[in-house]
Amino acid sequence: MRNLIVLFACLFSLSARAQTLDTLRTKMNNKDFVEIVDKNKNVRISGFEQNGFKTGAWTHFDQYGHPQEIISYDHGVMSGTKVSFDLSFHLKEVETFQQGKLNGPKRVFYPNGQLKSLSYYSNGIKNGFEKKYFQNGRLQSEARYDNNGKEDGDQIWYAANGNKAAEYEYKHGTIDGFVSFYYENGQVSEMGNYAADKKDGLWKEFYRDGTMKAEGKYSKDVKTGTWTFYNKEGKRTSTKKY
Repeated sequence: MRNLIVLFACLFSLSARAQTLDTLRTKMNNKDFVEIVDKNKNVRISGFEQNGFKTGAWTHFDQYGHPQEIISYDHGVMSGTKVSFDLSFHLKEVETFQQGKLNGPKRVFYPNGQLKSLSYYSNGIKNGFEKKYFQNGRLQSEARYDNNGKEDGDQIWYAANGNKAAEYEYKHGTIDGFVSFYYENGQVSEMGNYAADKKDGLWKEFYRDGTMKAEGKYSKDVKTGTWTFYNKEGKRTSTKKY
C-alpha cells in the first residue's frame, strides 16, 4: 500500500511539472504582448493586454503550435467572435459574445466544413430561430426558441432525402398542438393532437400510399374510446374499444 501511495505521489509531481507554464511579456506602445509558454518553450496562449486587461484576439494553441481557439476580448471580458477548431484543425464553431455571454449567431461545422447548425443567442440564452443540417448540406430541422431558451412554435424535421419526417407544435418547451409524422416517401404516417408532450385527442394513421389505416382518440398517450381500422383499399375492417 505504501509503495502505491509513493507511486501516485510521483505521478502527480511529474504531471504538475509537465504542466508548468511561463509568462513572457513584450512592451508594444501602450500594450503588452503576452505569450504563455510550456516547459518546452512552445507558445500555448498569446494575445495583448492593456492596463492589465486582455484586449483583442487571444489565441490558444496545442503543444504542436496548431490553434485551438481564437477569442476576442474587450477590457478583459469576452466580446466579439470566438473561433474553435477540432483536433484535426478543422473549423468547429464560430460564436459571438457580448459582455462575456453568447449574444448573436452561433455556427457549428462538420469536419468537411459544411455547416452543421446555426442558432441565435441573447444574453447567453438560445433565442430565435435554429437550423440544423445533414453533412451533405440538406436541411435536417428548423425550430424557434422563446426568450427563456425553450422551444416555441412550429418545429420541422426532415429525412436525409429532403422530405419531411415530422412536424411539431411547441408552446414554451412543451409539445402542445398539432403534430404529424411522415414516411420517407413524404406521405403522412400519422397525425393528431398533443397536449403536455403526450398524444391527446383525435389521431389518424395512414398506409404508405396515403390511405387511411386507423382513426381514434388518445388520452395522455393511451388509446381510448372506439378506434376504427381500414385495409389498404380504404375499406373499414374492424373497430375496437379501448
